[in-house]
Amino acid sequence: LRVGYYALAIGGPKYIADMLELDKDPRLDVQLIDYSHLADGVLEHLDVMIFPHGGADRFKFLDNPFCRNAFADFMARGGRIVVTGSGAKYIPEHKNLTVLPVGSSFLAETLREPGKQEFRSTL
Repeated sequence: LRVGYYALAIGGPKYIADMLELDKDPRLDVQLIDYSHLADGVLEHLDVMIFPHGGADRFKFLDNPFCRNAFADFMARGGRIVVTGSGAKYIPEHKNLTVLPVGSSFLAETLREPGKQEFRSTL
């Protein structure tokens, strides 16, 4: 699975550890993503995008029509977005959006498809 991890939202040691846990899993190809990657169309090359918890200031760049449309298109194509905390308000509602409680592990959710044992890329 191709996974993007929103680097601007890394909110402390726990989220760095979560990103490293994802990166160690041989089933995942994890990339650190920032706003410039989103603007360059990186979502076209991902299966899952993760937005870890962070302060609202870390997500202010996502509050625009371009990002909302890009996220909606990504999920409509079968991509999944997993988010905790402040970033959730910037992502459009969709069946492929998972909002986790702050402090959750991203690894299990990244590999899970709703209603199935393991997420498999549809892209």
